[in-house]
Amino acid sequence: MPADIGTIALLDDTKLPRLRIVKVSWGAGAGGAFEKNLPVAVHGRLVQIAHKPGGTPPTAASDLAVFDERDTAQERAIIAPGTDGLDLVSSSYKSKAMTAPAPYVAGVVRLQVANNIVATAVGTFWLWFEEMRRAL
Repeated sequence: MPADIGTIALLDDTKLPRLRIVKVSWGAGAGGAFEKNLPVAVHGRLVQIAHKPGGTPPTAASDLAVFDERDTAQERAIIAPGTDGLDLVSSSYKSKAMTAPAPYVAGVVRLQVANNIVATAVGTFWLWFEEMRRAL
């Protein structure tokens, strides 16, 4: 697995019946790169992702990839930068519902921003998960 690059912080973790919304802030590292684990474990289908740029926006039309934590070689993104993650990270607010069937996640996911060259870029991600497990 590539080394962590940039910063991530949990801003909110809203748990509703069968829906969880995780909100995180992110900041680019050297050369505009960003790659970090989501700071919480999740269990369910990733149904939507939104991104809002911060005070220093990323390069327009940057892409997002999301990997399962067990995919240490990053061979198979659950959200690929060329499909659902294409141009999702940009200089304006964007939201994307995932292509059906939405990918199932059980654990921690890794976020990776590609094609950003703004080393001081910051923003916020919202990730909506349809929770699949029953309440105990």
